[in-house]
Amino acid sequence: MGVAEDAVFSSNTTRDTGGDGIAAYSGSNKRVTCVGNTFYSPANNGIHLGGTDLLMTGNIAYDVYNTAWFIGNAVRQGTALNAVLSNNLADTVGKLGVWIQGANRVTVSGNMINKRHPRTGHALGRLRRVHRHWKRCR
Repeated sequence: MGVAEDAVFSSNTTRDTGGDGIAAYSGSNKRVTCVGNTFYSPANNGIHLGGTDLLMTGNIAYDVYNTAWFIGNAVRQGTALNAVLSNNLADTVGKLGVWIQGANRVTVSGNMINKRHPRTGHALGRLRRVHRHWKRCR
């Protein structure tokens, strides 16, 4: 896994990826932006970001097997800091719409999680789950 600094992922489309739609979750990343991307059937997460000063906005994910929007560093790489997840749309997600793990100073607002995935049957968009993570993230 490499390190991203001042990286922008914008206006990309992925289909049927074997893993994440976009993955940049090294704890050493700095200033990573994902804006206006579209994902069809990622086998894991729509976007998984880690590092410091992260922005995920205006992205759309369809038929995500795991989690649409995931903020958290790779294992044993510290805490993700200063992340904003806003105005993203996830339609048909397997587990969670938003997952925040081991992160501080995270803002989640204006995201839409549409429905559960027929293969896994998990409920989606449970804000209680996000709030539980949010309390631990402060």
